[in-house]
Amino acid sequence: MMKKINLDGIEVTLMLWDIAGHERWKSMRPLYYRGSSAALIVGDLTQKSTFDSIVTFWAPDLRKHAGNNIPILIIANKCDLTREVTPADVEIYANEIGAISSLETSAKNGDNVEEAFLRIAMEAIGKIQ
Repeated sequence: MMKKINLDGIEVTLMLWDIAGHERWKSMRPLYYRGSSAALIVGDLTQKSTFDSIVTFWAPDLRKHAGNNIPILIIANKCDLTREVTPADVEIYANEIGAISSLETSAKNGDNVEEAFLRIAMEAIGKIQ
């Protein structure tokens, strides 16, 4: 998916790839990671295991192919549902992988989705103070 964002007169084009965890895409992940300026990694607040896998697999895999300095924003999705993961837990996960920040979202009702795009775009162009 392509998303265009205007940041104070600077047009930023985000290319968003949902690479999922399917084994059949394993060999393709490095191609998607390479050249990335920043990354969103999504965890499901209703399933703690998704956050565990961010720490044990997704962040290390991303950094292996995109470099150790790639800024990562953790997206804690499904904030509109009953959760297994608390906001404090999300912060622990974010700190553990060295994420720039985390943000709770709901893809269902759109809560903070645009904010996530804005934050990662600002990080990608170095505008976060």
